[in-house]
Amino acid sequence: MRCTPHDHRVHPRSRARAFSLIECLISSVVVAMMLVAALNASGASAVRRASTLDSVRGDQLAALLMAEIMSREYEDPDSSYSSWWDSGESSADRQTYDDIDDYDGYTQSPPALADGTPIPDSTGWEWSVNVRWAVSAWPDSEYSPWSETGLKRVTITVSHSGRPRATLVAMRAQPD
Repeated sequence: MRCTPHDHRVHPRSRARAFSLIECLISSVVVAMMLVAALNASGASAVRRASTLDSVRGDQLAALLMAEIMSREYEDPDSSYSSWWDSGESSADRQTYDDIDDYDGYTQSPPALADGTPIPDSTGWEWSVNVRWAVSAWPDSEYSPWSETGLKRVTITVSHSGRPRATLVAMRAQPD
């Protein structure tokens, strides 16, 4: 068979194939979906990392205050009557606190050391303390502050931007 100038038959292998508009659109959609999935994964990872860092920071702040509280006496050394607040103590000055009970209801934002020195990078953080008498058989139960049991439960809650990030609980027994 001879080819004439008007014969448009071309061998199938020699024909060049190009992307159609539909194929281009579909590949663009697939790439866009992959990009969105990668950004979502990256964003979720960043949020999880920030949450973990907040939890660690909250644990550190709670441990710092708990160490201070546990270094105090079980009950006021200057009084035979055990009451929560004693004369000479000020809720505004932690340096006057001489026993665990003095910390009950204490809240501070941003946290600072007992002498008032600000703790670096603690803006937006808050810590609060709850002290209650407890019974060793039921350490989570609460007793009124007028029922001496020989055991005190100290709970510190640390929050960042209003959201609780750490809670630390310790028990302190009355010395023999």
